[in-house]
Amino acid sequence: MNQPMWLDIVLLLPLVTGALDSLIAGKTPIPYALWLALTIFSNFYISWALCLFVVLWFIASMFMKKRSGFRDLAKMSVKFAAASLCGGLLCAFMLVPLLLQVENWISSSIGFEEGGKWYHGLSEIVDSFSYGSEPSLVFGPANVFCGSAALFLALVFLLNTGIPFKRRLAVSLLAV
Repeated sequence: MNQPMWLDIVLLLPLVTGALDSLIAGKTPIPYALWLALTIFSNFYISWALCLFVVLWFIASMFMKKRSGFRDLAKMSVKFAAASLCGGLLCAFMLVPLLLQVENWISSSIGFEEGGKWYHGLSEIVDSFSYGSEPSLVFGPANVFCGSAALFLALVFLLNTGIPFKRRLAVSLLAV
């Protein structure tokens, strides 16, 4: 892997989502809050992406679940929000001083360019999915570690009629 410093988040993601699935199934929220806290503590600068993914995972899970009504959805949403907040508060001793110092970072004074800019063509990006492509260490197209097998398996998932349509739709929207 090109960026081993992100490996902790890659390893903790299944634990966080598994604990979230347990929370949604009605079990205790403690494992979810603890795994989320460990994730934030271990890698605070990339854990925001995991937190965003967890929110999207929760929405997709609620879409796939058969709930009896709005009251169940609201109750589960409050439980999820409270457990997530607890997970974040467990790391407050690290996050509060960090957030207070953000204005002193060099990157906080850098502005955004006008409009977006593509550094690589579509063919280069698609090529990074192919088997045997060289990993980019500096300025190449984004490294895609999953490769073409993941694209094939995603297509198989979408075409599998044994999986309920609602689940295929929710997972596809989550992937997009």
